Amino acid sequence: IRFAEAMPQEVPLGTWSYSNTNFLFLAIIIERASGQAYKDYIEENFMYKFNLKNTYIATTSDIRSPYNHGYVTINGTQLDLAIRNPTVLFGCGDVISTLYDLTNWVRLLYGGEVLSKEMMKELLHYVPTTENEKIYI
Repeated sequence: IRFAEAMPQEVPLGTWSYSNTNFLFLAIIIERASGQAYKDYIEENFMYKFNLKNTYIATTSDIRSPYNHGYVTINGTQLDLAIRNPTVLFGCGDVISTLYDLTNWVRLLYGGEVLSKEMMKELLHYVPTTENEKIYI
């Protein structure tokens, strides 16, 4: 949080900006509102409830095999993102899943089994960013 506070970003009114910090704050809010650890709350209310047996929150730097690799190029060097430690991404990148579970999650979410109709309307709300692009926020 101190890192985010040290680098404030101005976002003009009526626009948006993606930030992992928002997910960090959400994880903290989940803990304070529920009285549970973020990991326990997510497991109980999502993973167990929706039978996502191959989805988990990383608590160590080891990612269970098999898993896909994601790559990013930084300064001309291609890096495997799977070597990063997901535990440092509390609330914003520490959930590990399989394609099977992700497919089931998408089916449940967009099939109306996770959120109310009102919440789905908010989920699907978008703001135009360019003539050819829609960003859902």
